[in-house]
Amino acid sequence: MKTFKIPNYPNLEFMFNTNTYANNNNTYVGITCIEDGIPEPYSDLTVNLRIKLERNQAFIDINNNERPLIKYLADNGFINYMGIDCPSGFVMYPLFELNIEKINEYGGEI
Repeated sequence: MKTFKIPNYPNLEFMFNTNTYANNNNTYVGITCIEDGIPEPYSDLTVNLRIKLERNQAFIDINNNERPLIKYLADNGFINYMGIDCPSGFVMYPLFELNIEKINEYGGEI
């Protein structure tokens, strides 16, 4: 299984884990960190805003994920900003198109 590296953490490897949210089947994408061969949850990349989305779309959690991570994922073709934001609480969450095929190469199974 392929892993990827984030420039901020050159000694760590990462992979995706995917599922769907129970209430509306929107796509969930999480990130797992592998350090010394041991996988541990790193972050929830997506948030579920109760708006039904296409399988290849998700709101990205910019409130709890570092901007360099999101930039890395966009620059490397994992996600693509769609120009739409949705408010939830005090945060405007951006809508991204997910490159399902590429995410699946790195551990995801959407």
